[in-house]
Amino acid sequence: MEDYSLRPRVFDGAKWDLVDDRTKADREQGPQQVGKERQHPLPPMLDKDNGKIFVSIVSYRDGKRCGQTLKSLFEKASEPEKVFVGLVEQNKPEDAKCIRVFCNSDPVLCNKHSSQIRYLASFDLASQGPVQARALQRKNLADEEFCLQIDSHMDFIQGWDTALKEEWLGAQNEFAVISTMPPNMADRVKYEDGGDKVGQVPRLCHLERSYSNFPMFTKPPKEFAVNLKAPLLAHSWNAGFSFHKCHLEEIAPYDFFMPQVFDGEEFPRFARLWTRGYDVYTPSKNIVFHDEGPEPDGHDMKGWPKMEILRELSIHRLKTLLQMPAGDHSEVVQANFGLYGLGKRRSMEQFAEFIGVDFESTKLKISSCGKKQWVPYDFSVTAFENLYDHANDLDPQPEFPLRNRSQQPKISPDVSSSASFPNSEEIGTTANDRLLSNTPTANSGMSPFLTFLFWIFGIFMWYKVFAAPQKRHLINGLHTKGKAGRKTNGLGIGSLLNPSFTAGDKDA
Repeated sequence: MEDYSLRPRVFDGAKWDLVDDRTKADREQGPQQVGKERQHPLPPMLDKDNGKIFVSIVSYRDGKRCGQTLKSLFEKASEPEKVFVGLVEQNKPEDAKCIRVFCNSDPVLCNKHSSQIRYLASFDLASQGPVQARALQRKNLADEEFCLQIDSHMDFIQGWDTALKEEWLGAQNEFAVISTMPPNMADRVKYEDGGDKVGQVPRLCHLERSYSNFPMFTKPPKEFAVNLKAPLLAHSWNAGFSFHKCHLEEIAPYDFFMPQVFDGEEFPRFARLWTRGYDVYTPSKNIVFHDEGPEPDGHDMKGWPKMEILRELSIHRLKTLLQMPAGDHSEVVQANFGLYGLGKRRSMEQFAEFIGVDFESTKLKISSCGKKQWVPYDFSVTAFENLYDHANDLDPQPEFPLRNRSQQPKISPDVSSSASFPNSEEIGTTANDRLLSNTPTANSGMSPFLTFLFWIFGIFMWYKVFAAPQKRHLINGLHTKGKAGRKTNGLGIGSLLNPSFTAGDKDA
């Protein structure tokens, strides 16, 4: 008889659920497509010329631990040259700085990889919470293929980058997101060989209500999966550990217009990415560990200046997004969200059923933690399509100044065919470009040849208007000053090129 204890299964806090451990080939038996809906996710695609990972870190007065996180990232990566960090740091002037701590702890490693860190900094008094801070990462994101979002106090296993890519590939889904609540760093030995939690991976199973009557995932979880052979479809998402293709950041970007939000960060974004066709999976093993202890200098990780009126506006925005009773249910308000709103691939009714929540009665239903089924959707609907159109006051949409290439798969109208990456004509468009290109007022753009001609014409006009007169003035000035210099204390070209130079400086 087969040993039950060796089977992949999930403990939901009260009982065990066996997990479907059939092979990939077994799972793919049956129809691939019914009508316009594929019955299986879009297979993963890899960019053989990329493979880079963008690591998003937001630090609020946590420089000491953040510096050690950077050290662990680069030191334990299999391909550290492909790891790029976006760091948004919020500090008081006297606080320890993340990069400085990293460089002081390992100068050689710092010298080798500091150029791979993109940095935004602000004073702690300007902080409005983690949602706005993470939204700023779009200024750091470039053309990396994968994105890893973590907290500022983490540790990693050796070869974490390879392990995460293997987990993502194991989900067999281009729109897969590998995420869960990482184990406590202090308990790491328990999860290693010989420990009493070896083979266990924490899994977020249940919801609870915040003091604003808002759904949130119960943390820390008492639930876990064990003996997984592959990533397991989940009905939760964790902001402190999320690994996915970077096209998610373009399609379901962080909402900058939600200041003062902490507990409401995860559930709404999960709704947005799920309705746009993304699926979250619990990894089959622990790759990242989270420091749940206090900040070494006693700083409060939620100590940003509180503004209750902004928080109330953000909560109302969230309830409008999720179509909760206290929100605004008008379609035009929903349409004004743009990419900050819900997607069109799956409905909120499907989401409520999948996750186990009743938004109308604000009741939380009991949902199975181990036996989740993938929810099909129409692949002819793109992930960029919003649930509601016809905005009359569209929120300013995100821009990615360093990102020149979208890696959103291009799916043929024949959804049974394979997908491909955008071609060269589509490279360089931002999420905002693609959103506006669907509106009647969008400009179709100029050809590259006309753009080049206008560029040359602009340079020529700049030269005629600004450069040429300045050049003539400089030559005349040098001639005049040169003559004067022979008559006055030796001042000539030196005084023209260095205005701070005076007669009293000639002996310096």
